[in-house]
Amino acid sequence: MKTQIYKNAVIFDFDWLSPHGVFDENGQNVASYSCYKSEQNYKEFYKGEILQDERDVIFLGCIYGHYGHLITEEMSRLWWVLENGANGKLFAYSSINNTPLNKVALRLLDKFGVRSEQLVHVKKPTRFKSVTLVECGWKERDGKFELDENYKRINEQILKDVTPVKNEAIYLSRTKTNKSGDLGFGEIYYERHFEKLGYKVVHPQNFSFDEQLALYAGCAKFACVSGTLPHNLLFAPNGSEVTIIKKESSQNRYQQAINEFKQLKVSEIDECLELCGVDMGRGPFLFLPRVCEDKSGYKEAILGFLSQYQKAFGHP
Repeated sequence: MKTQIYKNAVIFDFDWLSPHGVFDENGQNVASYSCYKSEQNYKEFYKGEILQDERDVIFLGCIYGHYGHLITEEMSRLWWVLENGANGKLFAYSSINNTPLNKVALRLLDKFGVRSEQLVHVKKPTRFKSVTLVECGWKERDGKFELDENYKRINEQILKDVTPVKNEAIYLSRTKTNKSGDLGFGEIYYERHFEKLGYKVVHPQNFSFDEQLALYAGCAKFACVSGTLPHNLLFAPNGSEVTIIKKESSQNRYQQAINEFKQLKVSEIDECLELCGVDMGRGPFLFLPRVCEDKSGYKEAILGFLSQYQKAFGHP
């Protein structure tokens, strides 16, 4: 399936705890979050009201709103716009807690000619005259993500007209964005380490999305902590180098797909302390600065980590 039109299809609002996405006129799910679909029929679980909307829409997707997912799979249906144009068309989406699209999402859509007035935010189950379902360019096969030629076209469109800002090497830092539940203790030692090696320290939150694209496009050597940050190398030159400082031991399937797609030269620093309960999306994380010359004040980092860990998990 590249594109399929479903007459009288229903789009459900986005709720992780219940089926969501697009259901055909017989109630069968045909698209869920991202590249997935379920085997459920909404008529078996939903007895509430279904709103009627006599318009034709293109299904943009279920938007989680997390930046890392936004720039990877959530916008991977946009290749359709490159072939068919956006003028005169409506694009439907649902979102967690019915949250409107953020500035980055709106800017991404704008790069494809999709304006905010063309968006239909589905907040309650709604039956449309028709729903055009577009195949994702970001796919999953046998537990592995694959990025196809359509995804490549999306990537090229995002970078179109971007003027690169040249830098020899960039360290993407999270040291000024730590939030409760995602605390990285000890990263500052790696930030200082790479700064001494000539890397420019960049805090992405201080730049607009367009400014970030220019930074990524103009550099071919990066270092950063694992997670969302290295996903930004989607916008770096093919074959770029990246050193990823791992905050936990498991491999990130998204990053593996990006590494292959962009032919990245990847090296990893596995210097994290793992305790029960810490995973990619939670924290707190403790980085062990064994490769860093400057370890001054590290005792405070350990104490801070243990304090946050106890708050989150009640031990050690």
